[in-house]
Amino acid sequence: MKLRVFDNNGETFDRYTVLIDNEVEKHIECLLLSHNCDSPQGVSMFDSYHYNHLSHGHRGEEIPFSEIPLNVQNHVKGQYFFNQYPELFQGS
Repeated sequence: MKLRVFDNNGETFDRYTVLIDNEVEKHIECLLLSHNCDSPQGVSMFDSYHYNHLSHGHRGEEIPFSEIPLNVQNHVKGQYFFNQYPELFQGS
């Protein structure tokens, strides 16, 4: 499993894309998030893909998890699927 984070620098309202990439099962869990994802006016959308159906649209630049705002980090860590893998967040 690998955690990957992308930032499109605000080109879209869902600025941040956070992926858990399960390379063994060829499956990706994905969160699309705005900077205010924990607000009623924010964006927090979950999806999952098999590698064969993954769109490689413009996600932006890959960045370390530690570079996204703290409120966004906490939101990601609090999501059901993502909190099943605490080892992905060690050191962040």
